[in-house]
Amino acid sequence: MNISLDALQVLDAIDRKGSFAAAASSLHRVPSAVSYSVQKLEQDLGVALFEKQGRRAAPTNAGKLLIEQGRVLLQAAEQLTLDTQQLATGWEPRLRIALDHSTPDSIVMNAVEALYAIQPRIEITIKTEVLGGTWEALLEGRADLAIGAVDDAPSHKGIHHELWLTIPFVFAAAADHPICQESQPLSQESINRH
Repeated sequence: MNISLDALQVLDAIDRKGSFAAAASSLHRVPSAVSYSVQKLEQDLGVALFEKQGRRAAPTNAGKLLIEQGRVLLQAAEQLTLDTQQLATGWEPRLRIALDHSTPDSIVMNAVEALYAIQPRIEITIKTEVLGGTWEALLEGRADLAIGAVDDAPSHKGIHHELWLTIPFVFAAAADHPICQESQPLSQESINRH
């Protein structure tokens, strides 16, 4: 026995509206069609889903369980529909970004806002990585896009990279560090030695 999404929508409407008649109105159906859906489902499952309390229809414990878990299925079906429609337009439903910790957040957030303006239904997650973590996230399939990755791109087929931003590096040392006694400007040999 399969429980249809339509039956779950009927149960949800009855629970939200409080009666079969109000549910029928919200679903643009006649009350007898709503009653039939519930009776058929109760017969198929062998359980009572609602009990009358005056003019209200209150779910039984079995009804509550079916309504709560049915709502999860209804939301999943709605998300599946949206994802399918979005993919058909050429857009992925989600984008996972690995962001190097040295990349200024404001630049990335501006880009994300611009993307949301074009495609508001895309789900974007950003995870901050350090050192080579952005490349690792990309290679391990934990990210779809790496931003601010340091060092050279790994020699791996399918990775395309472009220089996007240069962040200047300032060499710093404590005043009492021996490198501060070296002649200025520091030579690469001095830096390597320390």
